[in-house]
Amino acid sequence: MAVKLIDLSQKNVAFARLQARVYERNYTPVPNSALPKTILASLDAIFTELTGGRQLSLADSTLLVKANEGVFARMFTPLFAVNEETGKFTIKWGTELLDLDVVDNKLVPVGNPTTKLVFKASKFNFSGRGDDVCVIAQLKVGADQVRMPLAVRPIDWNVPLDADEFEAAFEEDINSLLPMLAQTKAGATGSNANAGSSGTVLSFKDLEPAQSYSVTGYREVKTSYGINHILTLANGVECWGHSSVKNVLLAGPVITPEQPAILSIISRKELNDGKFKVVAAIQVTAFEETDEDDFLLLNF
Repeated sequence: MAVKLIDLSQKNVAFARLQARVYERNYTPVPNSALPKTILASLDAIFTELTGGRQLSLADSTLLVKANEGVFARMFTPLFAVNEETGKFTIKWGTELLDLDVVDNKLVPVGNPTTKLVFKASKFNFSGRGDDVCVIAQLKVGADQVRMPLAVRPIDWNVPLDADEFEAAFEEDINSLLPMLAQTKAGATGSNANAGSSGTVLSFKDLEPAQSYSVTGYREVKTSYGINHILTLANGVECWGHSSVKNVLLAGPVITPEQPAILSIISRKELNDGKFKVVAAIQVTAFEETDEDDFLLLNF
């Protein structure tokens, strides 16, 4: 039996043309119609099994390109996470969430209990910089075994999952992984597609310096480092909070589509160790009702 790995690494030469064009938007969905036929056929086989018979639409997208100042920066692929609404394991594929049930400690697509799909924990080099924890979805197609790597979204994007611990939990008690994974939701479509539609939560270093962003919501998240926040930008992008705005968010600001906040990325500098120093600020119009005796008054 021949093994056909769907190479979703951005170092795959099949995707080289993505790096050779100029992008007008920070996030651009790649239509399935543009994918190499060999890759498309394998993706379609996996998608059809996941959905119980539905074919992959050529008009939809599996891949999403992030660009900085019009230049290719990275490629987002389908990922393994938790559905924010149902609490189930899910595969974020383009704008869709494909939920998975757990039966006898095995993952099974919702609505397709007789599936031939098999899932296992593994590692894959998505970025070209080293192996990441992943989940492999594998399916026998004719005389071939098709394998598709799914990126894994941890609850704290800044703290990578331990590969050995993840694999052990996957084999022994897969439900124990639920608290380790971040939640995701269905994303926008067409020209509104963004990082949120890939299920990836960005960090402040992914945002453009000397730019301001409208923030329409936020939520509190417990991580291994304590309380953090995820901001929702007006274009649907989700972004992890930063130390420079943490105190404001802890104070309980009112941030809604009707009362948006303004996030300003004042500067961004890459350090010698590859990390980034970001200076940012957030402006809000109101705070939740509290005892004003406990807070500084902004009346000056």
